[in-house]
Amino acid sequence: MDAAALSLNYADSKRANLGRVDQSFYRNLLCSVGNRVLFVGEGNFSFTVAFAAMRKKESGEEDIWGGILATRFEDVGFDYPPVALSQAKIECVESVLKNYKKGGVRGDPQKAMEKIQAVSCLPELKPTEEWLYGIDARALKSELINRFTIIWFQCPWANSVGQLILDFLLNMVRVDLNSGCFVCIGITKKFPYIKNYYLENILGRGLSCDGTTEVLKKYDFMGADDTFIKEIISYGYRHQGLRDIHDDIFDHHVTLVFKKKQPEATQNKKRSSSSHMESERPQKKNQ
Repeated sequence: MDAAALSLNYADSKRANLGRVDQSFYRNLLCSVGNRVLFVGEGNFSFTVAFAAMRKKESGEEDIWGGILATRFEDVGFDYPPVALSQAKIECVESVLKNYKKGGVRGDPQKAMEKIQAVSCLPELKPTEEWLYGIDARALKSELINRFTIIWFQCPWANSVGQLILDFLLNMVRVDLNSGCFVCIGITKKFPYIKNYYLENILGRGLSCDGTTEVLKKYDFMGADDTFIKEIISYGYRHQGLRDIHDDIFDHHVTLVFKKKQPEATQNKKRSSSSHMESERPQKKNQ
């Protein structure tokens, strides 16, 4: 983790500092096309498209969708029609233009055109890359998630959002996810929204990250990030919710990053091997 801490007012009269994830490591993790990403809980798919545009521009990789798969909880139906890639691209382009018109740090016309071009030039989805519908983040199967290095749940929300996040993470604990894989959860630190997450159930009392929760027995907390989201937004990500809280996401967004631990037997074997090598190391003779 980076030394600088991120302060969270996470519940009534409760505040804690979370370490920041190492920025160089985090950026390499997300931008490398070799790290396949599974997005769960998508809505308008603008997050997926913006992420793909960013990764394609950073990596120069043309076959960008081979390393990205997006899913939505709602199955296809009358109230929830499928979202075409072209529709999600339009959403992103319109969002880039809105950001540009607001001015400030997002008011650079040249950069806006670069982002629009990056989104517009994304290739079509192949049949094996089509977005999936009716996928419950709380019931992901090993045969799906073990194809990916990163599983990302962006801005989860429900009447009991804290339980939704906990159920998602506990499912990630139960399934046989490969060690070394990462789980990212995008939330807002704005009060009072943040208190609905009940983060102590995940990170421990006082957000101590002391390894006592069921989640942290299997996952290392790598830290929090509040900067990379701004880049994704610059490519047109626009949060979809019951009402427009997009600017709150931009100003108060935090991503929590977890890494799957190695199995205890593997850790013990490594410690035993290291101890054995130490005992066999030649001892220096006293002169």
